Amino acid sequence: MESVDMKSPCVKCSKGCGITTCNGCQQAYCIDHFNQHRQELAIEVESLDQKHDLFRNNLDRKFTEHPLLLQINQWQQDAVNTIQMIAETARTLLRKLLDQTKNEIEKSIKNLADELRSSRECDDYTEIDIKKWTGQLRMLRKTIESPPTILITENETLVMPLISVHNQASTFATENFANHTATVENSTHPSERFDQIVGKAITSEECRVITCNTWFVSYPTIYGSGRYSSGAHRLDYQIEKIGNSPIFFGITSSLESVRDNDENATSIHG
Repeated sequence: MESVDMKSPCVKCSKGCGITTCNGCQQAYCIDHFNQHRQELAIEVESLDQKHDLFRNNLDRKFTEHPLLLQINQWQQDAVNTIQMIAETARTLLRKLLDQTKNEIEKSIKNLADELRSSRECDDYTEIDIKKWTGQLRMLRKTIESPPTILITENETLVMPLISVHNQASTFATENFANHTATVENSTHPSERFDQIVGKAITSEECRVITCNTWFVSYPTIYGSGRYSSGAHRLDYQIEKIGNSPIFFGITSSLESVRDNDENATSIHG
């Protein structure tokens, strides 16, 4: 029996001349409508890039015009000259906390911008990539709308109330923090403990339990206390609770310095 070569018609003009298929939407196009389809994708990426720039500008304005800075300034005006040093100390700590939050968001924004720029220059993107980038931008926007809550407290027992700056996790951060808890049970190596930490994580139970917070678009790095030069070694870990973020177990040379964001390392074992 003679075989018939069935071609998918162009999704735009319905003619039986679909010569190529888009890897993103899996639709067949003729040459003219394929070029038109690519142009439509380019317009979507351009729009996403503009939204990114607008978000970046809003981020600068939000942290530059933070109302808590105005509260500290008002308190300083009502205080006497002898407490100006305390006001400056509180202001410096507040800016440090705000800058820490801003820098973490800026780092995520830069990674997204670099990926967008690289894909646009190489014309290497599909609807799948656009959907991923849109989701990342939505996550960053949600992060800026629910930043860590910073409170100003007053010591009312003094004649002139003193102020201090405290960082209190927001509801959004707290909910995510509770979703990333790992417990280590080292029956074969009772001396093994969690050691150095880079990022948002805390230890408990004599450094045998680590609780990680990954509500920013970055992951903490936790190093173990053990050092091994040869042989086979077994370390038992028990994960009590895990959310949507992945957990990576690996090894690294003790000669390398402690570094942030090992997920971007050029070489890693795990």
